[in-house]
Amino acid sequence: IWDTKNKSVTKTFPAQQYSVNFISFNSKNTSLAATMQNGETVINSLVSNIPLLTVKLSQSRSISSMKFHHESRFLLGLATDEGHVVLRDVTTNKDKVFFANAHASPVSDIAFSLVNRDVMLSSGYDKMMYVYDVRLPSVVSSIKTAHTLTSLAINIENQVALGTKNGLILVYDLRDLTNPFKELKGHEVEVHRVAFQPARKKLNSTEISLREDTENMAPVKVSSPVKTRTSDFFLMSDTSPKHTLGLSPDSDNKADSFLEMMGLGNSNLDLDNDGNKSFVFERRSDTHEA
Repeated sequence: IWDTKNKSVTKTFPAQQYSVNFISFNSKNTSLAATMQNGETVINSLVSNIPLLTVKLSQSRSISSMKFHHESRFLLGLATDEGHVVLRDVTTNKDKVFFANAHASPVSDIAFSLVNRDVMLSSGYDKMMYVYDVRLPSVVSSIKTAHTLTSLAINIENQVALGTKNGLILVYDLRDLTNPFKELKGHEVEVHRVAFQPARKKLNSTEISLREDTENMAPVKVSSPVKTRTSDFFLMSDTSPKHTLGLSPDSDNKADSFLEMMGLGNSNLDLDNDGNKSFVFERRSDTHEA
């Protein structure tokens, strides 16, 4: 296993007797499956760096495609030259699903739906693509094309791309497999592999952290206890209210009682002694939020 950033080898597994045809990481990046030319698939641990299991199919020794499930880290998809499509549970090393002779010729590729974890797809040299429900299990849909299919891919929008032997790429919508909604030309030879660009996340870790901090720091909105006052602002200073507000001596007590009711009386305010400083208080709740 290579570290592409540092351009160095980080892990090395024991050499096998036969050449490696396919490799696949599981969904948790804790295991690496490697399918050999003799049909055996070795499950290597990325934690202990040792082989954990060898998967062998009794029905075939010629594996034409192999992939781990993108969500279930213990489910391994396999396809054979005999046309079989298999879903193996590597914890028990037993078949969870086995579609015998699903294709009339070698299976070229398999894929798992990114929307429904129970949906599996396969393409074959028999010009067929099948859609399986592995929970039932059964074939729920199929299409017959005019071309030999060599590769298969599916994206988050349930769009399916099929590579062909004559260089054509067919793109279908899984919800309507009547006809391809796009045909891509440009290759003169067989398309060996097709793939969709992974969806990129719009938020990076910094933006997520800032959002979380903002939400945690946001104060709780508290409604004002007085609802009859219509003015938005009022001025407070350390000078006498009668000079600031123009109140008569008789109205001083009324002003004080009003301020006390607002919770802004002298007993509740700690004002600066500097007579040149005054404070403007806003009674709206959004002032407290600021």
